[in-house]
Amino acid sequence: MEDPSGELGEDQRVVSTVQKDKIPRRWSVLLIDDVGRTISFYLSKRVGLAIIASLAVLLVFFIYFALSFFLMLRENATLRKDYDLLTAELQRTKSDREKAMVQLMLSKETSKPAAKKPLPAPVREPKDVARPKEETLPGEVAGPKVEVSEEPRPVAVVPQPPPPTEAEPDSEARVSVDELEIWQEPGDSDIKFQFVVKNANRKGGKLAGYAFLVLKPHESSAAVPHRAFPDTRLAGGKPSDFRQGLYFSIARYKSVHGTLTEINTISRYKTATIYAYSDTGDLLIEKVFEITKVLRA
Repeated sequence: MEDPSGELGEDQRVVSTVQKDKIPRRWSVLLIDDVGRTISFYLSKRVGLAIIASLAVLLVFFIYFALSFFLMLRENATLRKDYDLLTAELQRTKSDREKAMVQLMLSKETSKPAAKKPLPAPVREPKDVARPKEETLPGEVAGPKVEVSEEPRPVAVVPQPPPPTEAEPDSEARVSVDELEIWQEPGDSDIKFQFVVKNANRKGGKLAGYAFLVLKPHESSAAVPHRAFPDTRLAGGKPSDFRQGLYFSIARYKSVHGTLTEINTISRYKTATIYAYSDTGDLLIEKVFEITKVLRA
């Protein structure tokens, strides 16, 4: 149907314009399930902006807390490293302090003044000596006695020798050897022996060294060689290298056992000599035993 005058169209345009201005600005959220049911939500522009702003704020807070957490972990690692360094420094300082205390104590002991020696007593002369009475010779007239005053003589001070001190004990380390026994089993070509090494050092403490046993034959048995235990080269009947001996380290005493092999009979030997050397090679003792006196029956 046409409207030649055009009035109807103008009214419709006016109405449509008014209706368009009154439409509110909002968003519709439509939810549709599988069976076709629908649920719609209307969100205005302000509500949408508020939701977006809230999400942005939450994101900012999340980022802030995450950064704070990582910074805290980093600071904790730094503090732990500093703590380890301070602990090591403290231990080093304690060790240095202990060393300094020990050095201070040693310096105090060495800086103590020596004990003063007593001064020698002055020698005093006897006060008065009985003098013989003066006699008057015949023909002399006894006159008044003239007393002559004697001036006091100076007392001579004779230096006295220092008081005797106790003799210090011998600082040389010493040992003693006793209870030597030698025996040979029937039908055996080996000779066994034992003896005791004793620490005779008056200062006490441990004593270390080396010991030998040397069998020396009779003078008539020149073809019989010397035998030593432990086996070593001899020079003049004595061990040439003390370090090849039987090592001992004793505070009181030690029992030494040994075996000399391939000796058919002990009667070829006259003496058994025990040598003991210190760990620096000094001869501590050389003791000779008669074989017949130490041979076990």
